[in-house]
This record gives sequence, C-alpha cells and structure tokens, in this order.
Amino acid sequence: MWAAAVGAVALPLGASAQTATLPALSVERLTLNPGAADSLVADGAALLAPRALRLGLTGHYERTPIEYARDGELRGAVLGSRFTTHLTAAWAATPWLELGAQLPLVVHQQGDALEAFGVAQPAATAVGDPRLQVRVAALREAAGAPLDLAVGLGAQLPLSNRSALTRESELRPTLSVGRTLGSLLRAGAEVGFSLRRTVDFQGTPITRSELEAAALLHTQGEGLRGELALRASLPTDGARLSSELLGGARYRFAQRVEAYALAGAGLSRSFGTPTFRGLAGLAFTLDTATASSSRTSAPAPSSRAPEVSADRDGDGVADARDACPTEPGPAPQGCPAPAPAPQAPVAAAPQAEAQRARAEAVKHVEAQVCLFAWNSSALSQACPATLDDVARTLQAHEELELVVVEGHADSEGPPAYNRRLSQARAEAVRHYLLQRGVAPERLQTRGRGSEQPEAAESTRAGRRANRRVRLVVQVQPGEQTSQSEAY
Repeated sequence: MWAAAVGAVALPLGASAQTATLPALSVERLTLNPGAADSLVADGAALLAPRALRLGLTGHYERTPIEYARDGELRGAVLGSRFTTHLTAAWAATPWLELGAQLPLVVHQQGDALEAFGVAQPAATAVGDPRLQVRVAALREAAGAPLDLAVGLGAQLPLSNRSALTRESELRPTLSVGRTLGSLLRAGAEVGFSLRRTVDFQGTPITRSELEAAALLHTQGEGLRGELALRASLPTDGARLSSELLGGARYRFAQRVEAYALAGAGLSRSFGTPTFRGLAGLAFTLDTATASSSRTSAPAPSSRAPEVSADRDGDGVADARDACPTEPGPAPQGCPAPAPAPQAPVAAAPQAEAQRARAEAVKHVEAQVCLFAWNSSALSQACPATLDDVARTLQAHEELELVVVEGHADSEGPPAYNRRLSQARAEAVRHYLLQRGVAPERLQTRGRGSEQPEAAESTRAGRRANRRVRLVVQVQPGEQTSQSEAY
C-alpha cells in the first residue's frame, strides 16, 4: 500500500518480481483559489470585483507527498520532492459570478528507486490536468446580507500523462461562507466533496472520494496582509484523516501587482499530504471593463442627474443661482420673501421655522460619512449606527425628496475599476437605508470613483478617508440617474 506514514498495511505482493507500474491518479490534493479574494488556498465566499481579471503564477514545493510501506516498514518515498508551477486565472463576470481556471506544470519531481516492489519511477516533468471552476454568490455583504455565501463547482479534466502521477478525473462541489470582522479581519469556511473514482494498485485501494473542509482567517487593508488556513480531508471509506496548516503573507506593491508566500506542514498525514509545503508567487489584476465602453465610460450628460452645487443657506437653490446665497428663500431667486404687511406679521413665522428645520436636517444628513476598507464594499461596523441616524432624519423630514448616495474610492487602481467599486459602496448604503424604511424613490446612487478626493492621497490616512460614501440632498431631483451607471 502507498501511504504517508510508517506502519501502513503491507501490499499483498507475491515473492515473484512484478513489472514496475504507476496507476492513473493525481497526488496533488491542494486546490488553489484562483480569485484569491479571501485566501490563496481556501474559499471564504468573497468574489473578485465585477469585471476584474486576476492572473497568477505560483511556485509550489512539496516534500514527500507520498511514501511506500510494506510489511509495516517504510520502504522509501514514491515522491520525495516535487516542484510545480501553477498558472491560474479568475474573472468576475458579474458581482455574483466568478469563473476560474488553473493549470499545473510539474517542473521537477523525483522519488526513491522502488522498482523491486513494482513501483515505477514517475516522470520528472509533466503538464498536469487542467482544472475549471465556477462560483456563484448567493448572499453578499456588499448588498446588505449578514455574511457572504457562495456555491461552487470545480472539475479536473484527466488530460495529462499517467506516468507523472498528475492524471485524475474529479468533480468538486463546494459551499463557502465568509464574514468581515471590523475593518481589519475577515473569517471564512469552506466545505466540499471531491468525487473521484477509486483507484487500486496491486490489489489495494489508494485513492477515493473525500469530504473536505477548510477554515481561514486573514487581515484586510492596503499593503501587507496576513492569512492562516487550516485544511482537512476525510476519505469516504473512513481511512485516515489528513490535515495541514498553512500561513503566510501577501503584499500589494503596485496598483495591479501582488506578491505572496505561504508555508505549512502536515498535521495528520495520508495520501497526498506532504510533510512540508511552500508556495510563492505573483498575481496581476486587470480591469477588463475598459474594453466595454458602453459600461465603463462616463454616462452622457443627458443621462446624469444634475450636479449638486453648494447651497450654504440650505434653501434648495444652488449658490450659483441664488441671489441671496446666505439667506434662505424660495426659488427661483432664493431670497427671503419681503416683510409681511403689518396686518399679518405672524404668517411668515411658520414658513421661516420650517425652512430652518429643513436646513438643519440637510446639514445633518450631509455631514454623515460611511468609511470602507480597502478594495471592499462591505459596510464597516461603524456604518449601521450612522445610517440608522440618517434613516430617522429622512423619515422625519419628508420634504427632503431626493438623496444622492455618492460612493468614492481612493486613487489606487484603474479609474474604471474604482468607479465600479465606488458604485458598489453606494449600493450597499442604499440597500441598508431601504431596509430601514426609506422609500426607494428618495434614494439615488452614483459611483464617483476617485474623482473627488476628500484628503491627500499621499498618506495612508488620506486614502482611508477617501474610501467613503456621502449623502447629498436634492429637493428638486431633475433627471434621474441609473443606479447601475458605473457598471
């Protein structure tokens, strides 16, 4: 029997010599996450931003992923070491659909001479089986759900040479969940079932279908990020549990480039779990939406709501058109009404009081800010209290007919990508306000991208301040803006 530990059950070999062969199977049990919006080696239900394409090149070293034991004694390593390069790609077609692919290239592998036991030497190099996957987000924090929930389906296509221990057909459905913990941490978990055919070698089953699970924890934000992943698998026939712990770091040192490295060891070992595993690589994230001008270019002026100009007196008439910009008054001039005739001095008092109350409500709503983590449209822990206050104010002031929810992003990343990210942030705030009872016709969203920074982009604090959503009140809405214009 092939096994990962001394003390495995002996193979039922006869005394006569046998022809050295290798079965058609894949030793690799690690499935990379091509999108890597959460972990590099596990899925926490986060998908790439819409229309983003992530390309990765990962070097992967494994020490003794499979050994050979006979009569309770270790005879040698079928694979003592293996170095593989993985080419990965992931593309988010929509906010809820992500497609992924990966292709392993075995650069070098070697094992001990076990021909006397009927085990042939594997080929030193090989092109491995390609893997395709699709993931669908059933719930999204960015859309107001309490957590992210995704379902996926992966398939390994048996196209490689069987002599390299890289060939195996597999179908792998998965279910994953994830949740943002404050502004710095995110946790997730994944369960899956790897459906494989049972492979016998010299009369003994050595691979079969498995139930798999993973838990992950990683930091969020700019620059350096850390992650920790615990993976485990249990064969359906009750054979030995396999588990390993991997930890590492990721660093984004350019707008589109990320470097990463992880390493770990097998905690409890069985087929395909190495004594040590290390991974390192580079990933490039591109914005494919720039090729679709109808979805990424700025909307024509005729399709956009009028810009909201400064209105210091809060009377609904922009300062540029207000003949009395510091005194509230009705349109079109924006000046206070003439003093009432002596016979009716009390008539103007209720109107002035209403104008003052309205102006205070406008100032209060427009002073509220909801900040977001880097590259995220999920509401932070501080946002709900702020938005609850906004909802109460809007419900108390029905005269505030329209509120433009403006999403913003920092300047890191392509402009088209930032516009979509800022639009997603605005949609998340709008969705929350709708849940709090604000009428949908009173809320309009607009993704500003990085066009209007609040603070200097040269500092980390400034970039953090620019990842925000603000609300702008319009009493006379004018022409409506599509809520999905930034997509």
